[in-house]
Amino acid sequence: MPMRINIFILFFILSYFQILAQTCCSGGVPTANNLGLPKAEAKTIQFSLNYDLNALNTLKTGTKKLESATRSRLTHTLMLQAGFSITERISFDLFVPWVRQEREIRFLGNVSDFTTTTGIGDLVALGKYNLWNNKEKGNLGIALGLKLPTGSSTEVNNNNLQLNADLQPGSGAFDQILILEYQRQLNARPSTTLFSRATVTQKGINDNYLGDNTYQFGLEWQAYFGIADRILFKKQIIDPSLALRFRSASADQFNAEVQTGTGGRWLFLNPSISIWRGQNMSLTFSGDVPVYSYVVDTQVTPTYRVNVGVYYKFSLKKEQSEIRKFSF
Repeated sequence: MPMRINIFILFFILSYFQILAQTCCSGGVPTANNLGLPKAEAKTIQFSLNYDLNALNTLKTGTKKLESATRSRLTHTLMLQAGFSITERISFDLFVPWVRQEREIRFLGNVSDFTTTTGIGDLVALGKYNLWNNKEKGNLGIALGLKLPTGSSTEVNNNNLQLNADLQPGSGAFDQILILEYQRQLNARPSTTLFSRATVTQKGINDNYLGDNTYQFGLEWQAYFGIADRILFKKQIIDPSLALRFRSASADQFNAEVQTGTGGRWLFLNPSISIWRGQNMSLTFSGDVPVYSYVVDTQVTPTYRVNVGVYYKFSLKKEQSEIRKFSF
């Protein structure tokens, strides 16, 4: 076989394994983005069902965009949340995701490698407490969450080789989540609300990764700053909002050593609109538009994200009052 053909084959193989070794720290389940149902009055039950599509088709080194179409990622997530407000201060939420991860790597000659995983993700239990809620100070709330390793973290490809951690439906570890939220209505326009939110997620260690190895996703924190309004359009209540979301993720660790190709910082513009169908049900459409991104080494990074969902609530107080009203 000619020498140059041998060199070409060697280069192809090395490039293939280098691509597989690089992980994507943005392709996972969007847990922190969607956690937490709205504040509600005591004895209120809430539900939400959302579909989230995260497309990662932009290849970058640092902040430099690379003109390459060799890799792409899609994460489809169906998220069910249920919540119950015990009092106006204390409430609990449960977050249940269903995840489909897709990755495509394209080579020369229209050859591609397509990998997908599907399954229930990691559940999150969230306890929330309102520190204060009044017109002068606004509404300040705190939440503590625990992510449980209910999703599979041992999925394999067509060659029966276990996939990288970022392609698994679950993380195989317990995570701790802290959320702080603040909202305040404008005195000049009570229908307008300024809001902010900070989320810190301490990732746990999967001590059964690829057999007897360990893997830990990096510390993640996010910050939101936005404005929301309520308008009446032809007897239809509509809640538009616009926010900036900043996300920072530390590098992952494999066997307690920093994993290359992980970690970064991102800034997104997040427009959203909710259309109310009566007082208890709404349809929400939102998205993420990347404004800035910096990734460590070379990674695929978000190109766009869309989210659509339905929300419903009902009060047990009203049910109990109706029972008392018609009881004899």
